[in-house]
Formats: sequence, structure tokens, C-alpha cells
Amino acid sequence: MRIAARGGDPRAALLLTGGSDRRFCGGDIRTMTCKLGIRCGWPALLAAALYCLPTDAGRGQQFLRDREGDTLIRRTDLSETGPIDPYRHRRIDLLSITLARWFPRDPHLDVFVGEVSRDGDFFRMDVRLAGLVNPPGDISGDRWRPFFYGPHPVFGFIELDVDASVETGGEVRSPQFRYTANVARFGGMPSGPRFANRIAASRADARLPFNHPPLVKRSGEEFHLAFLGEYFEPHLYRVIEGDENGTFDAGEIWRFRESRMFHRAHGFEGLSLLEFCTERGSYQPPETDLEFRHDLRTDVTIISMVFPMTNAGCARKRREPVQEPNTSACDQVSIDEGLVDLVRSAHFWRRRPYGPEHKPIIIEWSRRMPRELEQPGEWAVNAILGSTYLSRPSRDPDEIFVWTDVYPDPLRCDVNGDGQVNELDRRLIAAYVVEHGHEGEAPIRAFANDFSLFDVNYSGSVDEFDLVCRPRACDSDGDDDVDLVDFTLFQHCYSGPNARYPEPRCAQVDPNRDGSVDLDDLAEFIRLLHGPDTR
Repeated sequence: MRIAARGGDPRAALLLTGGSDRRFCGGDIRTMTCKLGIRCGWPALLAAALYCLPTDAGRGQQFLRDREGDTLIRRTDLSETGPIDPYRHRRIDLLSITLARWFPRDPHLDVFVGEVSRDGDFFRMDVRLAGLVNPPGDISGDRWRPFFYGPHPVFGFIELDVDASVETGGEVRSPQFRYTANVARFGGMPSGPRFANRIAASRADARLPFNHPPLVKRSGEEFHLAFLGEYFEPHLYRVIEGDENGTFDAGEIWRFRESRMFHRAHGFEGLSLLEFCTERGSYQPPETDLEFRHDLRTDVTIISMVFPMTNAGCARKRREPVQEPNTSACDQVSIDEGLVDLVRSAHFWRRRPYGPEHKPIIIEWSRRMPRELEQPGEWAVNAILGSTYLSRPSRDPDEIFVWTDVYPDPLRCDVNGDGQVNELDRRLIAAYVVEHGHEGEAPIRAFANDFSLFDVNYSGSVDEFDLVCRPRACDSDGDDDVDLVDFTLFQHCYSGPNARYPEPRCAQVDPNRDGSVDLDDLAEFIRLLHGPDTR
């Protein structure tokens, strides 16, 4: 049984019968099996669940799941004074990312109709986000219209490391906005060897020289999808389903055609031999097709991107003879051509003892075979997504984004990236307080534009709450805010001065830690009370 993917909806492409085309899995497995006419008992559900495990590298695709509802507000503006409205503007919640080689039936007519194939001549990526999510509006330069397409815009980057090596790629243009520069804001150091000595422990680390530890700019990325409004210009989209009122609404489908939001890593620009038609070394051709689709049934937004994997795919799309990879990003283009250029450029730089400081990221490409790396099932992926402010908080270009989700997630309170929370983590946090603090507390200057890896609850200070891996003072439910839910516990625990509170969990609403919940604690609670989703 083969079910072709239509219109960019990955759930319509589930294949449950083996073969070479396991389709985009994910979402509600019970709903999917029933919808496909499969008996909905537990054996069928278990088979579907096992089928969707992300182990399909051999078939040129992979499915990466992120935990639903794990969003946290991570602001970047000084003193957290930038205006946000969590009631009107949704936290961006990443659910999954699917990568695959893709074979459109007729790319000249519609690149989104086709099938997954190990030999497909296109690359397809499907990003699933919870709820209705809008394309990003332009916030570049003096513009500030983030909500141009609706109240829930997505901003950020999905980074692709096609050879799964941190030594052979990286970013030099605005690295402070990327995963390695911000993931520590989410309460820990991601585990795994690819992140060792690559993660910023504070804002200053992202400003260090390219080859200075930690190697924040040397992330290994070769390509990225940029959710930045300047690449989502109004003349680039057309409404497939919807009322054409200029706002991306529930149940609508929009397509952005021939846009530039898919880039090769900017770290290669000073090293690449590309020179014709575009900025020297740049590879971000206007060949990206991207679809926003909101599914009313599941209340999920699926963002699907299709880009030529080979020049043969680009030729099919344009109905032209195939052109071999060359030194121009303005005729036929593909991921293959971008990688072939890296190999050619690496041979050039390998023979020269001089070069810019980021030269090391290209040298190893002299040993690479692009065609062997063009299976998305084997690529490494980082993602950082979020929203922005109601108005520009300041003229500082770094104070733009409100991050809400990352992939992969760090383990909160694991500050050394070993995948465990133990005594060693507590010692490291304590050592930071001793070195930078006074009387058991180390406030972070210029928070939240700056941050610290050791401030695991993101309170703006490294203190005893971080040592015991607890939410900030008065945040009794650990949802990253102080609101009326927390006040309910305060009322329950109120004991008055010099009287012990009734149960251990009341310690969460005893900010002065004197063993009683009284008027002194109420004063601090009121100071911290800002409401749901608000710091």
C-alpha cells in the first residue's frame, strides 16, 4: 500500500507496509491508523508506534520528535522590560522535524506532491508546531512588523549538519542568535560529544574569536532554514486555501515560492570560490519552496520546505537540460552543488598556509564525497525557535527574539552535559556562586540580555534554588511564572510569623527561607507576581 503525500501534510503520507517509502510519521497514531482504515486495536497501534521510531537513516529520512508543551519564555532584552503579551501571542512549541529525500511527481507544477525516495532529487523538511503559527513579519533594520501575517509568528533557525561533524561547518553572521549561543538559557548543557566545548555559558562566549574555546561559532552547520521576516515578502506567497485577507488563519494553506530562506552556512562565505551573480561565497539562491498549512483537526501547523538535492532536480523543476555544478548560485542550484563547491574550495585553501581564522571549517571538506552525504536520515539537526516583542525593546540589535523552544533539549540542571544531574553539577554551580557572588548569591548583570548556564531556573541570579534544582522563588508549579495558581498554594501554606508551615511543599512559597509563610513572604510574592506566561 503506497499513500502519496499531498499538499505538504505529512500525516497523509504514513506508510505502514515496509518497503522503501516509510512516510512522515508523527502526531496522533490512533487517529492516523483509524483514518487509514487500519483496525484500531492495541496491536495495530503498537505496530504503528514502532514503525515511526526515528531509525530510518538507511531509507534517507529521519523523524525527530520534541516534547509537546515544553516551552519556556527566554527573553533577550535588557532588564526584561521589552513588551510581550502571552495572552495574544502564542509560545512557539516545536513538535517534530522530519527530513527526507523527496521525489516530486512533476516539480514544475507542484513540488509538494510526490513521495519519499532514497534516490529523490529534492530535499524535503517538515516542521510541526503546536497550534496556529504564522509566517514571520519583517523586523530587519528600522522595520518592526513581526505580526504582519498574524499574531503568532515563528522566528529562529533550523540548522543542518550534513556530514554530522562539528569540525566542518559553522556560523559567523549573527552567531548570537543560534542554538549553541542560547541553549544554556533553557537550564542546562545538552549532552553528547558534538556539543562538548561548543555551548555558550554566557552571552560573552558567543562574541569570542572563531577558534577560541568554547567554539560557539563552530557548530558544524552546513545549511539552515531561517525564519526571518525579510525572506517572507508579501509578493512571494500565494494562498492555496483561505480567504486572502493577508492574515494566515486557521485551516489555511499558503505557499512561498522561489524565496531565499534556505541558506548555506555563512561561515563558508569568505572561503568559497563561488563568485558569479551573488555576493562572493554566498549560497542562498531563490529556489526554496515553503508551505504553511494549519490542520484544523489536530490544531497543528505544518511548515514544509522543498529544495533541490541535485541539479537534476532543479532541471526537472525548470524543464531545462541538466547543468553540472559550477561556481554560480544563479543558474541551476542544489544542495549537491553547494557541497561540491565546498570540496573544490577546500582543495584551494589546503594548498595555502594563510587564510581567515575560520579556514579550519572547510579544510576537511577536501576529504568529503558529497554524493555519500546526501541522505538526510544521517544528518545532525539543531533548532532554536521563538517569537518577538510587541515593539522594539531598544536599539541593541541583539535584543530581538523571545526564544521558547530548542531541539535537542538540554536536561535541566545538567551543567556539564554528561546527561545526569548529580553532585558534580551542584559543585559546579556552587563554585560559580563563590567566584562571582556574595553571601550565597551571584546576580547576573544585564539580565536577560546576558545569562548564565548556572542560572538553571532563569531567575537572573545563581543562588540556592539553582543548587537544589528548584524553580525560582514562589513559582510553586515550576511553569516559569508566578501567577494565581502559585497564590493558591501561598494561601494554603500561610502560617503567620514564627509558625511552621503545614507541609514540605510550602517551601516553594517561603522566599526568605525562614520556615514560615508570613507577611514578609507575601511582600516578596506580590513583587514577583506578574501573571501567567509573564516573568
